[in-house]
Amino acid sequence: MKQIQKRMLLQILLGFLLGRVIFFERNPVGVAYFAAGFPQGGAVFPVAIAICLGMLSSLQIEMVIRYGIAMAAVAVAADLFRQRHMRIKMGHCALVMAFTLAVLSVVQYYLLPFQGKDILFSVMDVILVLVFSRILYEGQNFLLHARKGQGMENEEMISLIIIGTLAIYGLPDVMVADISVIELAVYFLLPAMGYQYGAGVGAVAGAAGGTLLVLTGQSGDMIGSLCLLGICAGMLRKQGKVWMLSAFLVTAVSLGVMLNGQMLQEGTLKAIVIDSVLLMLLPDKYMRKLRFPAKGWEEGHAGEYFQVLMNHKLKDFSESFQNLSQVLARQSAEKTGFSNHDVRILIQEMSQQVCEKCENRERCMGQVALSKPESIGMLAMAQEQGNLVLEQMPIEFTRECIHPDRFLMETNQSLRMARTIMSFQNKLAQNRQVIAGQMAQVGTLMKELAEDISQVNQLPAEMEEVIEKELGNMRVDVRNLVIYEDKDGRLEVHMLACTTRGRLVTAREAAGVLTDLIGKPFMPSVESRNVIPREECQMIFVEDTPLYAVTGVARAAKDGEEVSGDTFSCLSLPNGELLLALSDGMGSGESALEDSQTVIELLEQMTEAGFSKISAMRLINSLYMPEEEDTHYATADVVVLNLYQGVCQFIKNGAAATWLRRGKEVERVEGQALPVGVVQDAEPYLGKTQINSGDYVIMMTDGIADVFSGREEELENLLLEKKIVNPQELAEYILEETIERCGGFAYDDMSVIVAGIWERV
Repeated sequence: MKQIQKRMLLQILLGFLLGRVIFFERNPVGVAYFAAGFPQGGAVFPVAIAICLGMLSSLQIEMVIRYGIAMAAVAVAADLFRQRHMRIKMGHCALVMAFTLAVLSVVQYYLLPFQGKDILFSVMDVILVLVFSRILYEGQNFLLHARKGQGMENEEMISLIIIGTLAIYGLPDVMVADISVIELAVYFLLPAMGYQYGAGVGAVAGAAGGTLLVLTGQSGDMIGSLCLLGICAGMLRKQGKVWMLSAFLVTAVSLGVMLNGQMLQEGTLKAIVIDSVLLMLLPDKYMRKLRFPAKGWEEGHAGEYFQVLMNHKLKDFSESFQNLSQVLARQSAEKTGFSNHDVRILIQEMSQQVCEKCENRERCMGQVALSKPESIGMLAMAQEQGNLVLEQMPIEFTRECIHPDRFLMETNQSLRMARTIMSFQNKLAQNRQVIAGQMAQVGTLMKELAEDISQVNQLPAEMEEVIEKELGNMRVDVRNLVIYEDKDGRLEVHMLACTTRGRLVTAREAAGVLTDLIGKPFMPSVESRNVIPREECQMIFVEDTPLYAVTGVARAAKDGEEVSGDTFSCLSLPNGELLLALSDGMGSGESALEDSQTVIELLEQMTEAGFSKISAMRLINSLYMPEEEDTHYATADVVVLNLYQGVCQFIKNGAAATWLRRGKEVERVEGQALPVGVVQDAEPYLGKTQINSGDYVIMMTDGIADVFSGREEELENLLLEKKIVNPQELAEYILEETIERCGGFAYDDMSVIVAGIWERV
């Protein structure tokens, strides 16, 4: 009973707010809300009163009476239906409402004078009543009659979002400390919807919120900007509230800088920050209580449509970034010298500053001589050699001017100032070129993300029931069971799960059940918990790879240095790949370490976010370009082991050769490419080969490779002469032998990574 009363109170409150929504001096939304809710029951007459009160606060009294009569007509029609033992439906209510409004308009225009726009607005009023009645019906039906745990379909979700958006539009447009109440509500619901239901709902909420802000007078760019913000909030929801809100704030500021300056207004920024703080402080347990399962968005039942939508959206954003990059590149040409036009303007300015103060200005013909085309061209060539001297000036000018020294002094001072300004402009042009390159790479990354979006496959209903039953026998409660297939054909199973009656179930036990039922080996994802808790949480299980890798690392700092300038990474990625990365900073010690760490940390962050390694390296190179003249750089040696497909990919920027040990043979992989940070558009070397069980991948920095420079056969023999199986022992052996050949000294930072690949039994 309490739940029903709460729903009715919410229905009444929404009725009041929708009663305040004005379109073209009319309110079709309020009466459409009444027509959509009337056949569903609930607080019918209190809702009608609430709508009328809302209209009274925003419309003229005659319009309120007009809509009141229309709502009364619906009630009379419903009574007539009941007398004939028929149940009135939403379509009947909408038609009665629209017909009554049309008749009232005809009577009004017959009795009273009117303008042409009044007829247009009345026709639109009738049409919008019919449209909004259908749109608002699904949302009201879910609010009034949804059972606990019942999932929402796409139409219900969209209808609820539209009802909520229109209710926000009905709020009084009050400003508190330069913050609009409407903006405050929009920027709270946007990340909340994305965090609750994912990127699809976030995009819809962003489009609805952007449309609302456009109706309040803001620019049309807000629709696209808020749509992107909603996608951002939804895509990062699994990383947790802190990461999601941090990315939401950064994306909002970035969009304000690049696309939509209105988002940088003080009131808007305050609203975004305040809403982010409020959402951060709101406990997740309360948000879960307000959350309804969204079948059309999170489960596989309508996921294919969402995948297509997301693919198109990401490609649109990719094209936008590429276009912006091209515009910036065209506007970023550097200037190498002064043109004839620049010299002509400079001479005119000097004539105004110097010649106007000269007592001989009315009789002097020097200004005429300077304005001749041949004189302008001669001066343009002369200024490139440095300061102008009297011998470079036209003869007519030197013969006529009585103050040539003062004229040349002022001119040379202006030339120096112009060269300084040109230097700053060139620096800005260089920065714009770097930004253009980065935006092009971001566009490429978004295009790759669109192509790599996982396909959502719907499990057969009987399979879902079997999995839920088997896990239920282990006292694991499961819902929202979804299976994904990535571009390599690897399966992932996502579910919301929790244990019941105090039973502890490990994730590996649940993975064993999936293995038996689906017929493919599964393991818990690194993103999932090791033990399924009593509180409901997201659990992810991935298809196990047929190969696995064991790594070993050995390092030595240069003699006399406290730290090594080399940085390495051995990172397992969720898609069944193992990322091996090695970077050698320029020089040694702390400075080199800082350079190499920057490359490796950026690479780890971008690959974990799902970007391709090649595009990540290109973007890192553009981000790494130094601002100062004392250029630092770092090598980048990346090996990606796809343990699902058995493929090894090489990406090299100025790195030493990589070695593959295959049984009794050794293969050398090297590529000529500049290190990261040398030039902006440095392209990495790319290579690919197959890997099999028993293969070893050996990566090393220049500190080891240079010792064997010109003696590569000796290094090959070193890798083959001892059949060391353990990768860690092999790495240590290579390092020890290298130092021994240097007389026991490390003349440079030395690092080696060894990865051994084996087949799972």
